[in-house]
Amino acid sequence: MTRTEFKRKLPGYIATGLVILTTSFWTLWGVGEMYVEGWGMPFPAPMRYLVLGAVCLALTLVALTWPRVGGWLILVIGGAFTAWWWTLAAGRGWLTWEGGLGTFPASSVAPKDGHRQRIGFAVTCATSWPSASHCWWPSPSQPSLPLSP
Repeated sequence: MTRTEFKRKLPGYIATGLVILTTSFWTLWGVGEMYVEGWGMPFPAPMRYLVLGAVCLALTLVALTWPRVGGWLILVIGGAFTAWWWTLAAGRGWLTWEGGLGTFPASSVAPKDGHRQRIGFAVTCATSWPSASHCWWPSPSQPSLPLSP
């Protein structure tokens, strides 16, 4: 693999690692909670602790099999979850600028590249677009947005 090809595929490798890490974390958490909280419960009740791991596994498999569809699916589900979370926080009086920006998902930041705006998952960027200049990260000439205060 040449250096140019590696640089083009690097965002996809990073994204793959992140979704696998997220799936591993939620699976580990679910199994631990199933053991601690679900001990002594009748059979179907402890399985609820594995739901987040199963959802993450399904999203990971979709993103790895069909990168463009999986990327958009992760963005849509992440945006819907963020809207739900902010609505819940606003109803309880917890939503402040610091809290909102601190929980703002990194996938929602979509810098502009040239004449059009591209929103996508890094796996899509690495496998679908021919050059790194069309990927989702900001170039040195574009101001970067802070993800947390």
